[in-house]
Amino acid sequence: EPKYIKEKAISLWFFCEYFIEKWFSLLERISYSILRLLMLPFVLFFGTLVRVFPLIKKTFGELRPKIGIVEDREYTIREVAKMKFPEKILLVDILRLAKRMFETRRLRTFLTILGMGVGTGTILFLVSLGYGLQNVLFERITSEDALLTIDAYPPPSDVGIKIDDEIVKKIESIPEVMRVGKVVGVSDVSLDFKDTSVVATMNISDKNYRAFSGERFLVGSFKKDGIVISSAIAQILQVKNPKQLIGQEVSISNIVLPDPKNEGFFVTYNLDEKYKITGIVDNDSESYFYFPKERLRTDIILSSYTHIKIKAKDADLVSVVKNKVVDYGLQVTALSDTLEQAKKIFSIARIILAFFGVITLVVSAIGMLNTMTIALLERTQEVGIMKAIGASNKDIWKLFLAESVIMGFLGGIGGVVIGYVASEAFNYGINLLAKVFGGQALDLFQQPLWFVVTIVIFSSVVGFITGLMPARRAAKLDPLIALRKG
Repeated sequence: EPKYIKEKAISLWFFCEYFIEKWFSLLERISYSILRLLMLPFVLFFGTLVRVFPLIKKTFGELRPKIGIVEDREYTIREVAKMKFPEKILLVDILRLAKRMFETRRLRTFLTILGMGVGTGTILFLVSLGYGLQNVLFERITSEDALLTIDAYPPPSDVGIKIDDEIVKKIESIPEVMRVGKVVGVSDVSLDFKDTSVVATMNISDKNYRAFSGERFLVGSFKKDGIVISSAIAQILQVKNPKQLIGQEVSISNIVLPDPKNEGFFVTYNLDEKYKITGIVDNDSESYFYFPKERLRTDIILSSYTHIKIKAKDADLVSVVKNKVVDYGLQVTALSDTLEQAKKIFSIARIILAFFGVITLVVSAIGMLNTMTIALLERTQEVGIMKAIGASNKDIWKLFLAESVIMGFLGGIGGVVIGYVASEAFNYGINLLAKVFGGQALDLFQQPLWFVVTIVIFSSVVGFITGLMPARRAAKLDPLIALRKG
């Protein structure tokens, strides 16, 4: 009925109004909290200045010659003319004079510092993203054992070299080698689970190989009495929760291996025993499973290995072990070599990202240059008065440089805060989306302490460079012309 529809519409309107009001109140509180966080470094800095300068003035005030009214007595013009500006202006005086820009031109100074903060924050955001992505990649593909491990494969079959127990013993006898892990990869093996059969690669491996594999587990782990499957097999088995597969039994058949008695012939084995699944590794692209060599039947003889992993005793010995293994005619690769290439690529990527951030910082530096130039034009008479009472060109130069360096330093501090808050917010948003779509949460940003310190120093240096030209112009002003302009 129309009356019922009208009541529902009014109820829906009040609900929407209430929801929008609550939402905007939440946004207002969040924005206020972020603003307070961004302003915290500036408040602390200014609070420190307000408390420190009176103490310094009280301590060192008597060290400076005073001009003006002393002991409630006025000086005559002749007496004032005989007085001189301090021959060596103190750093305290420079800072005291420089801090006036925060008192007289608050908005313009704040916007200039904010511009520098946005520039340095952009650099921190982009470069920390590069470090974070590198860290995520290396954490997913490397471990301490993997960095010390060398992979060795037999050469093409026409060469006639195989990795058998004899070669393995020779490699194990190398002084720089700690341990050797062996595996035999058998393709097209049937893995049967209930009514489902999966064709996958069977990796018959010993405990050393499994320890060096560097596999990342979604659930479970390697155990000597069970098998470990890849997540690709778990998807084929159509199990909603992979954890449900842990402890389930499977049967293995159609294992085709070379006949050790008749070269060139093959033997097919079917394992009658059932084996429990003890773990699932993170690999959605390949269907394979690890089978413990210790559980292999005694009548199944492995005449050669398809792949071995060799662990060196130290990272510095990896290249030595590689050269000695190559002498046996094997093909070798090392993850450490791949990581070195990856590090070079990420270094180039970080430089490119930092370049885009530097463009923003250059724009901010131009804004600071404009601020300092306007400040010079506004304070021309002040500079003339200071020079008229004895301030040297170097004193004026120090004053303007101090102002620009302080703004650059505060811009660096603000940039660190802006970059950190932006990276945390972006990382939170990405992880929120990842969870919605069933992905894994990752930390995409990493801010090394040395880089944060470098950012602040770099911002201060940019402030110094930006202030050079206005400081030089101020130092060269003729006092008479400056007073006439004022």
